[in-house]
Amino acid sequence: MDTPRGTIFSREDADKQFGLPLLSLEIKNEIIYDCLSKSTGFVMFNIMDNAVCILDNKRNPLLPASKSVKPEVVFKTFDIEIVNKLITSGNQPVTFVESRADNVISLTNGNSTLELGSPCPPWCG
Repeated sequence: MDTPRGTIFSREDADKQFGLPLLSLEIKNEIIYDCLSKSTGFVMFNIMDNAVCILDNKRNPLLPASKSVKPEVVFKTFDIEIVNKLITSGNQPVTFVESRADNVISLTNGNSTLELGSPCPPWCG
């Protein structure tokens, strides 16, 4: 896939364009960095059972590591480089994984929000 998985917006612009978060779960950046180090190219995020779930680029569970995920469950994929840029630009010790209307999953750190991830399935490669 040549198109970047994810775009960083100001939090204000993301809220205007995608609506306010319906659910927002905090996760320490160290946990995200650990997950990023175990994947190649991109990672996948979702919220399941009111908890953050992260998969690697092959849909193997990273957080929680014991989570079983059915193949048809849609996750949002974000390029590792763009997730790193979000955390760096946001400059806060925690990131929020957010669920918005229309099955939108976003990540927010400080005043920056990452959105427009690709859905997997169908675009998992």
